[in-house]
Amino acid sequence: MVLIPESTSVHYGRDNGHVVVKIPQGSISKVHAVHVDTQLGRLLNNHDLDFKLHLAYLHALTSSCLVDPLIHKTGTEQALTILGCAAVRSFNRLSQNSIDTLGKLASLSPGRCYYPPHERVMQTVEWDHGLSSFSQHGHFRSAVQSLWKQAYEARIFQQYAPRDCDFLSERTMRASVMSGLMLREGSALSMPAPLIGSLWRDVCNSDFVDGPRQHFDIQRVKYDASVFDCGQDSMIENLFPFIRWLSDPITLEPRKFSAIMWISTLSTLSKAKLSLLQTVAMFVKSTAMTQIDLPDVDMFFPRMGKSCSEKDLRACIEPYRRHLRACPEQSIARRPNEKKHNYHSRRNREWKQASESALTSLVNALSIQWPCESPSTPETESAYISTYFNIDSIMAVVRSKFKMWHENRLLDIYLGAIEHVNSGFAVQEVRVSKSTMRQPQPRPTFSGFMTEHSLFLHQAPNLPERIPDLADVVKWQRSHCSQPLLATLVRRLEAIAGNSNYEKHYVESLDKSLHALLARQSDDSPFVDLAIDAFSLHHDRCKERANQIFVVLVDAISPTLVTSRYQTAHQSRVGPSFLLQQLARERWSSLPEQWKVAIVEFGIALTVQQRAKRLVELADSCRHEDLLAELRNPGHTNWDPMTCPEHLLLEVESGIIIREEQEQIVAPMRHPPGGKNAVMQMNMGEGKSSVIAPIDALDLANGKQLVRMIVAKPQSKQMLQMLISKLGGLLNRRIYHMPFSRSLKLDETAASTVLDMLSECMSNGGILLVQPEHILSFRLMALECSISGKDDIGCGLMLAHDFFDWNSRDIVDESDENFSVHFELIYTMGMQRSIELSPDRWLLLQQILEIVGSLAPAIADELPMSLDYHPSISGSFARLRILRPDAYAMLSQRLAKCICEKGLKGFHISRQPVEIRNAAYAYITKTDLSEEEVKLVEGSLFWTKTTIPPLLLIRGVIAGGILGFALGQKRWRVNYGLAVRSPPTKVAVPYRAKDQPSPRSEFSHPDVVITLTSLCYYYGGLSDEDLFTTVGHLLESDQSDIEYQAWIRDAYALPAAFTQLQGINLKDRLQCIAKVFPAFRFAKSAIDYFLSHIIFPKEMKEFPFKLSTSGWEVGKQKRLPVTGFSGTNDASCLLPIYIDQLDLPEQRQTTALVLEHLLQPKNSVVSLRPASRDASDAQHFLNMVLSLEPPVQVILDVGAQILELNNFELAKTWLSMHDAKKEAAVFVDNFDELCVVDRDDRVELLQTSSFHNRLDSCLIFLDEAHTRGIDLRLPVHYRAAVSLGADLTKDRLVQACMRMRKLGKGQSVVFCIPQEIQVKILQRVSKTQGMDINVADVILWSISETWKAARRSMPLWTVQGERFIRHENLWAEVAKNGRTSLSRRQAEKFLEDEAQSLDNRYRPRQKQSQMSSLATSTVPGLQRIFDRCQQFGNLEFDSSSLQEEQERELSPEIEQERQVQRAPPAQPVLNSLHQDVRLFAMTGMVATDSKAYMPAFEALYDCSAAGDFSLSQLTADRKLFVTTDFVRTINSSGDGSYVSDAFQRPVQWLLTSRTKDSDMVDNVIIISPYEANQLYNDMRMSLTGTLHIYKPRCNSGYQCLDRLDFHTVCAQGISPVISRALAVQIGLFAGQLYLSSYEDYQAICNFLGLCADALTKEMSDQGWRVAADGFILSDGQGRAGGGCGVKESPVNFLKIFITK
Repeated sequence: MVLIPESTSVHYGRDNGHVVVKIPQGSISKVHAVHVDTQLGRLLNNHDLDFKLHLAYLHALTSSCLVDPLIHKTGTEQALTILGCAAVRSFNRLSQNSIDTLGKLASLSPGRCYYPPHERVMQTVEWDHGLSSFSQHGHFRSAVQSLWKQAYEARIFQQYAPRDCDFLSERTMRASVMSGLMLREGSALSMPAPLIGSLWRDVCNSDFVDGPRQHFDIQRVKYDASVFDCGQDSMIENLFPFIRWLSDPITLEPRKFSAIMWISTLSTLSKAKLSLLQTVAMFVKSTAMTQIDLPDVDMFFPRMGKSCSEKDLRACIEPYRRHLRACPEQSIARRPNEKKHNYHSRRNREWKQASESALTSLVNALSIQWPCESPSTPETESAYISTYFNIDSIMAVVRSKFKMWHENRLLDIYLGAIEHVNSGFAVQEVRVSKSTMRQPQPRPTFSGFMTEHSLFLHQAPNLPERIPDLADVVKWQRSHCSQPLLATLVRRLEAIAGNSNYEKHYVESLDKSLHALLARQSDDSPFVDLAIDAFSLHHDRCKERANQIFVVLVDAISPTLVTSRYQTAHQSRVGPSFLLQQLARERWSSLPEQWKVAIVEFGIALTVQQRAKRLVELADSCRHEDLLAELRNPGHTNWDPMTCPEHLLLEVESGIIIREEQEQIVAPMRHPPGGKNAVMQMNMGEGKSSVIAPIDALDLANGKQLVRMIVAKPQSKQMLQMLISKLGGLLNRRIYHMPFSRSLKLDETAASTVLDMLSECMSNGGILLVQPEHILSFRLMALECSISGKDDIGCGLMLAHDFFDWNSRDIVDESDENFSVHFELIYTMGMQRSIELSPDRWLLLQQILEIVGSLAPAIADELPMSLDYHPSISGSFARLRILRPDAYAMLSQRLAKCICEKGLKGFHISRQPVEIRNAAYAYITKTDLSEEEVKLVEGSLFWTKTTIPPLLLIRGVIAGGILGFALGQKRWRVNYGLAVRSPPTKVAVPYRAKDQPSPRSEFSHPDVVITLTSLCYYYGGLSDEDLFTTVGHLLESDQSDIEYQAWIRDAYALPAAFTQLQGINLKDRLQCIAKVFPAFRFAKSAIDYFLSHIIFPKEMKEFPFKLSTSGWEVGKQKRLPVTGFSGTNDASCLLPIYIDQLDLPEQRQTTALVLEHLLQPKNSVVSLRPASRDASDAQHFLNMVLSLEPPVQVILDVGAQILELNNFELAKTWLSMHDAKKEAAVFVDNFDELCVVDRDDRVELLQTSSFHNRLDSCLIFLDEAHTRGIDLRLPVHYRAAVSLGADLTKDRLVQACMRMRKLGKGQSVVFCIPQEIQVKILQRVSKTQGMDINVADVILWSISETWKAARRSMPLWTVQGERFIRHENLWAEVAKNGRTSLSRRQAEKFLEDEAQSLDNRYRPRQKQSQMSSLATSTVPGLQRIFDRCQQFGNLEFDSSSLQEEQERELSPEIEQERQVQRAPPAQPVLNSLHQDVRLFAMTGMVATDSKAYMPAFEALYDCSAAGDFSLSQLTADRKLFVTTDFVRTINSSGDGSYVSDAFQRPVQWLLTSRTKDSDMVDNVIIISPYEANQLYNDMRMSLTGTLHIYKPRCNSGYQCLDRLDFHTVCAQGISPVISRALAVQIGLFAGQLYLSSYEDYQAICNFLGLCADALTKEMSDQGWRVAADGFILSDGQGRAGGGCGVKESPVNFLKIFITK
């Protein structure tokens, strides 16, 4: 072992002529323990990039002329090797330390200054005299620049990897391949067919391309030096005449060999596109190519584009815009007193606005005609357009453009057809025969450099014979196999399995696994004891043989070196690594066959030596099982190293032997049965991620397919480290990254570079490491670009997507997790808007939670085992959780009764008749209602527009299960909580595990979000900053004193000095934080105010549409199969229908084996009693763990029982409580990195720490999120405490327990069961309270939870499957010839409704069941979904309960909206003053048909409140108007999603007219500030019109201005008088909140058709009927609305309008 210090300060200099390198002790940041591998001649580092670069720098500084005897290279050579290896290039981004180290490495290259400056003839070299010249290699700078370039381009995740090219032989190989292709028989390609769209990109490199009718000069088809001058560009320009000539066998046959010579010569050009030349050559080879019809066009201009571009159209039309002098605006009259420059500016502005509108109309009219060859002149608005543009001249130019685009489109279709035909040809590599001709040489010359290939020209040597394997001489004996403990558990499961076929099939599958285990155990044979000396002797013999082979091989190479004239200066460094590198992909093919055998034998000898060394280390009585396993695995039994040399190289480099069962898994993953998608199960700890995944990726990454390793985020970093360590060394396979998300800002170039990166990864044999969300986001981004008009970007992404579908070969790690139904990616689309019924929606839910809090104590006393109740301080909301259904039934009944008896603010039901209240009680408590029960509510007078929304909301909360879901199925800080992330959010988000918020996921159901967010703040309290914001808002409120008194009632220990709001001084922050805020931190009233006024109005928004996709997209059927593996098969029923669970006979015992390990007597159960009030749950749990015997060294908190402490705090606390035998504790930090903390609180990454190989000195804590996918080599005696929690499935439980890789072979677990889980287990296994719980009971309970979880997930699985099949049909419609072409209209078909109304969510209605619609479907995919659903019997497909459980990955369309409270970006409308408005101001005349203004309330048609309410009902008297300039504020998108709420102007200026001979106001027009400014001076001369300033009364302390006498502008001295009827209309429209008198109240009631007085018996006898919201359904004369003109209740409309 070597200790290497890491520091940013490395000093070097000369001492007596020698270079001395020093690292100051105080600057050392960490020390790396590096193992010395003398067998392979290398230093085994930890694969950390920073350290690799630091090690390269040290190698370079300490280099000399002598070769290092260990690594067989000089230090400089080793440094350059490190910089060029795939392990270094497999980064996603460079850290600052890496950048600094690379800068130091680059500075080692000597500086060169050339003179003369403009020529590279002579140079001056600047050397660093403190270093040896051997350290100052010129390639350091170029190697570093290559890495820097890769890092720079990684901004759009394009990876760059330099290729080593031998240009002296490359041109010869190109020509030989091309000529061989054209001369051989058949139509097979020599290389993969060109990518979709690549031919179009090739022809786009030329300004023009001749059409097929052009003459082709056949004299050019010959070998001539002019070929090198003209190059490939000339051939592209004449491509189609040449193809036409090739397609005619009569003209081709006499000059066929000339054509072959010409094409082969073109292939030697450095810039030649071999794929294009191969395509041209196939016209000679295949009649299918010649049968493709050429477009009949004279000449193409591909750079001009292939589709209609609005930008280009505008550029064509713009020069023909008529001058102002020729337009109507030239004659606009100048206003009185208007300055000249203002007049010209106004005239010019109006001309520009009008002509721009005409231009837009013309462009739109032309664009919709595409695709066509010649557009027609637009007929609509032609006169208007002709006013501003010369339409005849324009159409001539446009038709020319359309003709060019149309011809290019035909060209693109033709090229696509060629690519499609090409893709159907097989690929057969052209074998290039070596020429025996020698170039005459006047005298012999000697190469100054020996190539690797030349070293193996001599005969391979004979090698020593193999040594007999030790397993062959070991004596074995058969032992008795005990009866598996699992058999009893299987019988118990058979007894409790329900009627569903799924549960029965589950038990049958477990029984088959048990029988497979029994068959395997019958073959087990423990060996008889063998002395350790025998193992040591065997190791010595193996080591000696490996050394002998190495010496023999080097001696065989030595004659080549001896005959070299420069044998010491330029020979290759021959060491073990050099020989093993010949096994890698890029070298193996060029190695002579006899040397292949020899080097493979050398590799096998090394694996045998490594295995012998392991046997010596395992020859210990306490490691009997490991020794037995090693002896049984001699290696290479079911695979041949000669056919899989890279497998052998991986074995040697990793120090492993690929086991027989691992190859059994890899074989079907490599070639799944029938080429179908498949998932396989393998026992945890058997090397799925560390061996199988790298081997599988290694085999599949053959340069002809793109290997995607798909892994979930928590396991992604460990998988990256694993792949780099296994494949990044001698195998030299680079790991690529594609961290794709919606937040990326892509342009057309970036989209194309994605495709380039993917092509490079495939051709280089690299592995693309991605997460499922990256793939799904990539899919949705292409759709979004097409919908939003970014066609160029969308096209580039679709090309890459087609590349994925055609070339990707996917490997899915932990497939059950990555195909989970709870993962769904959503792209929200459209303009954000407030949710329905806001703010009453959250105010009602807060009141409901208030009632729940008051009912909980009594229910907890009556049902203590069913309701977990933790009372808190006075005025706060107690922590509670529903444990059993009986508690929820009691709570919902009492809650509904309380609501029906007392009502809620915003839901007044208490005064309704008993019959109505009883009917409402049934309506809000029963999930399934009869038609009669529905009619009793919906057919009554209580069913009005104002009562319907709150009633439906209450029904959703109680009958719909929202309350039960929030309080029963979700745990705070485990399943939900607050998160700090980007984009920022202040509402509750889903948690992946305890204290592990999902990075971008959100709950999709708004009422779930409101309820869970409220609980988050109730339980966690308000922060100081929250309280500063809340109190500041309260101080500005007009009801501050009333609100504050409610706070006082809930405050805890508030000092008397602050019982009045005026006593709080927010500027005194220390006083507020120390004395005021503690009293309000958990006060429910204060929290409700904070949420309802600050959080929910901003956060509770919804989008009209969405794009969505799920894990079905990853598991779809493609050209190449998808394969995956997992440690369990419990989720096989939730896999997409296109993926089969492959039950391999060799792995059938896996499930039974794991459960058998758990059932061993060494594992136990301990009850976790409730913590005392003095101790936290975490402290109580740790105390219990420390008291256990045997002692526990590992905590696996899969049940999420430790909530108070985060991972670091718990690890540190546990370490401090433990005895001094343990030096450190391992945990996972917030970045999913394994870390270790020592007793001095030093934290470092486990991978780079000294504890990496000393885990016996560490305690281990893994939280819920990381109890799967984490591999640690723990000591064989370690014991783990495993916590249990709600909804813990067998899969999660087993995954957690199997972090103990030696479970059942020395390691053990103890299950820690909290009281709530004890009750559930006892109930499940039919035991009474007080009876003991054993391990079998725990497993049986977890299996029953698995069944429940699968049943809960099936409805969501079904919905996702139906949507996927529908989307696949849409994709099939836009796919042609292997290429997807997506228009905006086609992309919009993928849009789904995102926002749902309360009516859709909660209203009871008879509808066709999901199962019946599936059963009648004729779509094969839907039939398979139906068949799987049938296994579960009756499933509940209620949409509301489904949405509750759905968590989604949300990418807001406009993230700025979540950061600041402002409207989305939009283009403002230019203001203008219409002549009709000026006419009204001057004369008081209203133009009947004017477009300058409209009835005021009709202008609200596009606000969210309008809904189905007919606004014309409020304009019966037509006295109140608004101008168009007031209404129009922005240019709306025109896609139907525009909502004007965020863009409405406040009412500030009014124009009034008077009736004749009176001062009474006749008409009122609300105008914009711009119009008021334009009219202000003119109004002083108006005799009939008056300008008023106005402000609605929104604060009770403000004076009312609706008498219009505050500020008036008119010629008359007396202000006009406005009637109260008209004044209240203005107030309603402007949002006035307070009334001035009872007269106003009556006026409002009369205007709206409301009953101003209580309904008396006398009125009822007269025929009066009044709705619950006060609307007059019928008065004494039978008129709705009392004859005011309003036919339906406007209360709901006004409520939404004023509150929003």
